[in-house]
Amino acid sequence: MERKSGRVSTSVVVFVMLISTVFASTLVNADVSQDFNTSFSKKLVEKPSTVRLIERLSERSVSSSNLFGAVVHINCDGVKVSKELKWNTYKAIDVDKNNATGVNGMDVEVKYIVFPWVEFEPEFAVGMIFSLSVNRLGEEVKNKNLTVSLNATIGGTKVEVGYMSPNETGNEVPDSVTVTFMPLYYPMECVGFRLALLPNYRSGVENKTLVLFTNYERENTEKGFSVKFDPAVETQVEFKPTKSEGEWKYTFMRFSEVETLVTAKVKNVVGSSEKETTVIVDKLPEEMSFSLQLTPFTSEGGVFLYESTNVFNVKLEVISSETGVCKYITLLNTPKKVEAKWNPMRLNGSYSLSVESNNTRFMLRDTPFNPAVNLTVTAVQDLDLMATWNLSQPGNFTLTKSRGLVANLDFKIGDWYAKVNSRLSSDKLFLSWYLNVSGYISIDTDWQPASTTNVEMKSESLGLKLSAETLKAEDFLLQWVLWPPQEWNLSWSGEIDFVDLNIDIFSEGSWYHLWPLS
Repeated sequence: MERKSGRVSTSVVVFVMLISTVFASTLVNADVSQDFNTSFSKKLVEKPSTVRLIERLSERSVSSSNLFGAVVHINCDGVKVSKELKWNTYKAIDVDKNNATGVNGMDVEVKYIVFPWVEFEPEFAVGMIFSLSVNRLGEEVKNKNLTVSLNATIGGTKVEVGYMSPNETGNEVPDSVTVTFMPLYYPMECVGFRLALLPNYRSGVENKTLVLFTNYERENTEKGFSVKFDPAVETQVEFKPTKSEGEWKYTFMRFSEVETLVTAKVKNVVGSSEKETTVIVDKLPEEMSFSLQLTPFTSEGGVFLYESTNVFNVKLEVISSETGVCKYITLLNTPKKVEAKWNPMRLNGSYSLSVESNNTRFMLRDTPFNPAVNLTVTAVQDLDLMATWNLSQPGNFTLTKSRGLVANLDFKIGDWYAKVNSRLSSDKLFLSWYLNVSGYISIDTDWQPASTTNVEMKSESLGLKLSAETLKAEDFLLQWVLWPPQEWNLSWSGEIDFVDLNIDIFSEGSWYHLWPLS
């Protein structure tokens, strides 16, 4: 794969130097990290929670001269308010412009902190922490549609971090919430981004939903992230680009016993080029880490690469405009690795798949409901396969494999439907056809046995069904002429061997049983 240059960009060096210079007079006691490691359970020490660290730092008396200009923007059911904030100091705000609500007319109190960050494990990284904390003061706005965001500028870098509490059935604005955003520079690699959410609901988290969002702009580059939590529980998410072009590493840590559905969106803008990827995890395990690469293949096709050190019993959905027609990608029971490449055309179509798995289902679709294009492989074990086809008249379909045994394919492309269920001890299954009152079917397995094979291919006007046990064939050609009606004139050539074989064809609006003749 193409590799990015390891050269450190001048803008990143200047940014890091700016951080160090600006904060030369801002001292955080070294014992904060020690207190942090001894104040929480073993579980949280093993999985360090960024927002918990923010709480401890906020309790410290840290000198500040309000070095950064920061503004909080609030939208409460369409009422918009903006206020300047002082560093690490709560400011009470009237968000609905109603003096009769909240406490003395104030509905929320907001504070922010910004400080530099250096970490040595698991990798050395330097960066910044931007944190926003909000406490709801009254009951009147808890069922409103509320958005709160912090905007700060450091040098030439603009940062936004905030959350949105939607007005949905059963949802309410949290009693308190802390959201955190950390841009992290990994020397000789890249800039990664860590997000953290710590909500608090006195009424419990059931049916509570929050969207955490951030934005990072520098020069002609913009990166935006939004993560929806349903329900909203304490979670930490990291997005980190790798050295491989178009590949990102996703890391999730859930600090709650309550499972949650997570919808994460990543937007990357460089100049006038914009790319967006959505990843949905249902339900999020306590820890989940994987890398994901999405690239175009042809104008209609794409390439998908997923890798992880573990398997997860979850549903993972990916939505991307980088993968041609098949924008919706679904994995059920995520494997350790999936690499797929496809060109979902009726003519000269192709699909290759390599999986390290145990009972994974992998789906490619153009739309989530009633798709016109659907490439699905089910019950996947460790498998390497390649399928090519011409879904036409005449037409052909070839399935080859170099690893694995079971291949269950369900393909839909336009008005054509293809279903192949086979236990291929052979490395190849080839079918070709011309389906009419005078036509042919060709079968070839290179004289290697396919222990169980069921194939069905059909369009609105043509169709083929083949079922066989212990089938092997080489250059087998079955030809027929249906004349007069209901009488078959059959001939064949090549070699074929089977325990059981049934062939039916669909032509001119009717199914005809071709083999065996009664």
